[in-house]
Amino acid sequence: DRESLQAAQEAFLERRVADALEQVVPILDSESVGEQAQLLQANILVEGGHPQQAEENLALLLECEPGIAGAARALLARIYWEEGNDQTHALEQAAHHRQEAERLLPETADAFYLRALAALTVKETLALLEKALLFDPRHYQSRRLHAYTLWASERFRDMEADALALIVARPRDSLGYLLSATARFEQHKYQQALQETERALKLTGLEPERHIEFLALQCRSLLALEQYQRVIMETHIGLRDFPNTMILAFHRFCALLALGDYDRARELFYRFG
Repeated sequence: DRESLQAAQEAFLERRVADALEQVVPILDSESVGEQAQLLQANILVEGGHPQQAEENLALLLECEPGIAGAARALLARIYWEEGNDQTHALEQAAHHRQEAERLLPETADAFYLRALAALTVKETLALLEKALLFDPRHYQSRRLHAYTLWASERFRDMEADALALIVARPRDSLGYLLSATARFEQHKYQQALQETERALKLTGLEPERHIEFLALQCRSLLALEQYQRVIMETHIGLRDFPNTMILAFHRFCALLALGDYDRARELFYRFG
């Protein structure tokens, strides 16, 4: 159940909402992680545009232990705030739940991480995560969400530092390498991004979706380095292993255009277009 919860949390942070929901539903009644799973489900529902359903679920968590109850209050405050606009009652409810969340949540890395999930702004999210990391620099969930928030904020140099910390914490986990390679690519460090993706592709147990992400980033780096023949080779292998993967076909198409091989580019365009 804990492994399922972790997988659901990772999918949620990567904005794979459907996957996250699929992972979390079977463990909602778990004796060990049921309350955490219900809290995560509520977060998923809010992100998926179903705040009313999330509100009903959160009401059931208000009598749980302070960490869960406080996080539920924080998420309720967000729901009421976003729905409030000029409605006085909703804004009063938001203020009440936020105050209760602050009272209930302890000063721990886990608690600041839960606050961050319900934060209203990117600035507030980063501030809460930085507090979590002050309490525990190795708090993996906070570091991961911090990296994703920096990515969304286009702070790629800081994101690269977070990615390195994730790699050190879990050297066999591909996520740190993906974030590191992405941060380097966005800073135009194409050769370093390429090296990072190739290192990650040697990891065992890569899930197909993550494998495709690395192949796509590898091809983007190769295109930026004008290594077009290498893109042709890598996409040939990639499309053999993952047929009909549009992003790999697109990178192959770009390489063919760059090489002036317009007949093969046209053929590929009509096959996938």
